[in-house]
Amino acid sequence: MMRRGATTFFIFLGAAVLSACSGGGLSPDEPSAAPTIAPTTIAPTTEAPVTTVPETTAPETSAVEASEPPAALAMTEPVVLESHDVDVSDLAVRATVYSVTADPGTEWELPLQVPVPIGWKFDPALFGFTDGSSSIVLTTGCSEDCSLTNWNNALFDEGGFLAAARDELGFGGFGGGGFGAQQYSSVYSEADDGTGVAATAIFIADSGRFLGCTTTATSTSSITLDGLRELCREIVVDWTIAIASTPAQEFSEVLTDSAANIISDPAPGIERQTIQLDEDGDDELVVDIALPVDASVDESFFGVEVDLGSDFSIFSDVSLNASCDGTCGAQDWAEKLNGNANLIGSQRLALEIENDSPIDSGWLLSGNTSNGYQIMVVRWNDEADQYFSCTVDLDGDDAEQRDAVLGYCLSARPSWITW
Repeated sequence: MMRRGATTFFIFLGAAVLSACSGGGLSPDEPSAAPTIAPTTIAPTTEAPVTTVPETTAPETSAVEASEPPAALAMTEPVVLESHDVDVSDLAVRATVYSVTADPGTEWELPLQVPVPIGWKFDPALFGFTDGSSSIVLTTGCSEDCSLTNWNNALFDEGGFLAAARDELGFGGFGGGGFGAQQYSSVYSEADDGTGVAATAIFIADSGRFLGCTTTATSTSSITLDGLRELCREIVVDWTIAIASTPAQEFSEVLTDSAANIISDPAPGIERQTIQLDEDGDDELVVDIALPVDASVDESFFGVEVDLGSDFSIFSDVSLNASCDGTCGAQDWAEKLNGNANLIGSQRLALEIENDSPIDSGWLLSGNTSNGYQIMVVRWNDEADQYFSCTVDLDGDDAEQRDAVLGYCLSARPSWITW
């Protein structure tokens, strides 16, 4: 279920063009002005460029340790693979697909297939492609120590690739999505005529490395900024080497005494409610849960949201959801949901853990976030085609009430569980 905390990035963003574009752009007090971009001046925002390797095969350089990623991006000379139409912005754009390797010969090597508009040339000074004014610029980056991370958070944390871009961009927006295991997020500033700048990060849950794609569209470009963003999302990345170089996730099952006591007797004496969850209108799940007397329940497209009442900040919320993380049907839910890309595994990477433990027919995960406290109680039955989750985002001022709220989530019993 999409929570209010999770939708923070879907707001419109700031008021200037990327500082990496030396031509400048919108100023904070002129949000409606179209960005102006100096030609071929975009540089990677996180890593300084170095001279490109002219060979078409990876140079024989010594491999680095996984904890010591390359300090700067190197790339092989691109090789043309094919030319074909790519559907972008409801238009078919004729594109040339190049094969190129970022950080060749290292343990963070990323072989890429990059589509660019026909006629654009590779520019080693940019580490990207340009038509003389517009550009597609590639870079790579790590989490803090190149270990597993929750990229949806890390890219927007202070100093993150997208956070830095967002802070410099003019009036624009945020986009995200995925294709298979590969995901992307982007921030952008686009004028009415299609010019502007965008920063897109492409990543996969099992890798401590991401690919950055910064695009600039000028008034002379044959393709709009939105079209260039879509070309970034069409980049095919071979993550094999980067995944192999990423340390495996390690965690210890921990449970505080307080949480153990709540598990044994959740929300005693609290009135219970029966709530029906509807997954896409097809599968229904009835949940019995204890909630404060002044709590209110509202259905949404994604499930059910609970307002905990007058004792809690409006910035705290509870989400009740029935879902299957993309693949419904009877299965080993514990194994699936603990995967790096799935519900429990991905959130584990985003929290300062306090509780991380299996419970009866499910899992409890809780801990501190950058601005509060999160609780996640997940219940499942391996014969059911979906799982149930109760997720709580507590504002910092409400964090001291986490034991009471944990009791509400732990009291929840989906219809397949009997007292």
